[in-house]
Amino acid sequence: MKRVTPVTPVTPVKQVLIILSLAVIISASARSAAQSVPDLPDAPRTQPAQYTQPAAKCGPWSCWNYPDVPTLEVLRSRSFLLSVGGEVGLAIGNAEVIHSKEAHGQCSILNHRGLESRGRLYLGQAPIVAVVGVVDFVWGKVKGPKYIVPGFNAYPAIVHIRNMVHWEEDCY
Repeated sequence: MKRVTPVTPVTPVKQVLIILSLAVIISASARSAAQSVPDLPDAPRTQPAQYTQPAAKCGPWSCWNYPDVPTLEVLRSRSFLLSVGGEVGLAIGNAEVIHSKEAHGQCSILNHRGLESRGRLYLGQAPIVAVVGVVDFVWGKVKGPKYIVPGFNAYPAIVHIRNMVHWEEDCY
């Protein structure tokens, strides 16, 4: 039987001494390596800031600088003419469908309003046409993107088309 010598455990004091001695050796080698590196130049200094005027404080209307588009240019623009022309066409079609169904006695709607003249039917469509025209004019005046203009006409067009379909289906 072979005799085994017991291993003495390392005490905490010995552990601290070992760590300190390793730290001294590493720092000494780092200092010697640092002395062999040439000195680097200092970082460039920044120039003193020039005085700049503070930015304008924008309120609800103070910074709204839109291009000055002449009124005739807006009224002659293709997007304005197509938009308002399409709305006028739908309004006329709506009024004519209602008038033709009423005039020829083909209507079976219980709440029949009686025969209305074309003039009254056109005046009934005028507020929608006016709103579309004003919105399109203002949008053209502030030089808004032209691809958004059909979005302004979508709802009024849907209203006119629904009304025409209603009269066609309910009157025979």
